[in-house]
Amino acid sequence: MDPFEPAILESLATIATCPEDLRRSEERIAKLSGLGPQELLRVVARHKAFTLVDAKRSTAEIPRPVQGLLAVLDEPVRRAREHYELLESEIVWLSTLHELRTAQVALIKGFSTARHYPKKGVRWSRDIDLFIPSWGQTVELLAQLRHHGYAFDERESPWFKSSGPDERRETVYGQVFLVRQVSDGFRRLDIHFGKYSVGYCGSTSIVPSNDYEASAGNLSVLSGTTTLNVMFAHALSDGYVSIKDANDFAAMAVVGTPVEWDRVGAEVKRLALQPQARLLAEFVTANYLNPLVIESAHRLSEAVGVGRSRPWRMHAQDWPLRARVNTFQTARSQAQSRPLAFLPRTVRAYAFYRPRLSIAVQKRSRRRTLYHALLAKSKFLPPLKLRCDACPIMISTGHSALVGHPSLNADGAVWSGTGLAGVQATKIGSRTHLRIADDQFIVSYDQLIVP
Repeated sequence: MDPFEPAILESLATIATCPEDLRRSEERIAKLSGLGPQELLRVVARHKAFTLVDAKRSTAEIPRPVQGLLAVLDEPVRRAREHYELLESEIVWLSTLHELRTAQVALIKGFSTARHYPKKGVRWSRDIDLFIPSWGQTVELLAQLRHHGYAFDERESPWFKSSGPDERRETVYGQVFLVRQVSDGFRRLDIHFGKYSVGYCGSTSIVPSNDYEASAGNLSVLSGTTTLNVMFAHALSDGYVSIKDANDFAAMAVVGTPVEWDRVGAEVKRLALQPQARLLAEFVTANYLNPLVIESAHRLSEAVGVGRSRPWRMHAQDWPLRARVNTFQTARSQAQSRPLAFLPRTVRAYAFYRPRLSIAVQKRSRRRTLYHALLAKSKFLPPLKLRCDACPIMISTGHSALVGHPSLNADGAVWSGTGLAGVQATKIGSRTHLRIADDQFIVSYDQLIVP
């Protein structure tokens, strides 16, 4: 971790929930005068905190040396605000689509949580996160979004899982990433469907009748209880508790967002997320002085129970730590829910998270071959068989890493149904290709494609 990160984030990137918070921030900000502008820019950019810092400097009394330091953020802040406004206008447009309004779609994460903040635009988002209850509804919406200019994001691959034998009712869930590029910038949709994934082989349910709330527009948003459950799940995928998590929690507390703490506690314990919940409660208690925020932190601590927060850390964008916390969570959750699956799933989680992979076309090394054998537990043969503990990704055949490899083309192949609406599959040698409408993908567990 950059040694300046805590000082910068905990002074400039925390929201002021009361006058005492603001005075404490001013004292901390005064100590930043010795930093260089590039050090500040690097930290703020890494944590996507431009709008948070801009909100703080518009309300706090900042010493002149630090004011000069903050000038380096002027242009990035302008671009961040423009992008936020662009996504806001996209949400307004999306809410007019008949297919979206009838598919039980809800805004989740950033734009759902932003409504709790005292001022619009403080809580920045890179994309628009949506939740749709089923893949069938999702594939219908995909057709309309593709018609309106959206395309699959070649830099982030869709994936599918299934709750399988872990639950009485099997549910297909996953994510699809879409982008729409126009002259004034790009719009990006991150569509979660079926359930919300938690770590390597867990998931949390989102039920419209229980977890949606009405909003000012045509799209629903998440309830306070479900917002926290999704927050903890997302923090696990990042591998650390972020300053945005702390601000989201504090903002919800200040406006009195209703939370069913017993439900939050039960879900956190079921998914073995207590360490990160404890760390969030500890950080909030130490860094916000508003009694409403402190009371919510105490309620969270009581709900999840006493214990350690290690190996979790605040602000730590560290790949080895991400691998450790996800492997640790897989081991704990499986030990308490599926003891017979504890060891194999923990080993596969470690194999999945340990290497920092990137999409490439090449032969596998012996180590990669072992990883792939561990991860590729489910066989992608028509009909498509899915599990919760195997995470294949669908790499677009238009991905830049695949350009110039004609052997990867599936034109002329015989496609078969998979059991998933709108998805077809074919085998070419040892590779499985999928097709969603006119888009083709190659299935890979380790992001490598053997030519």
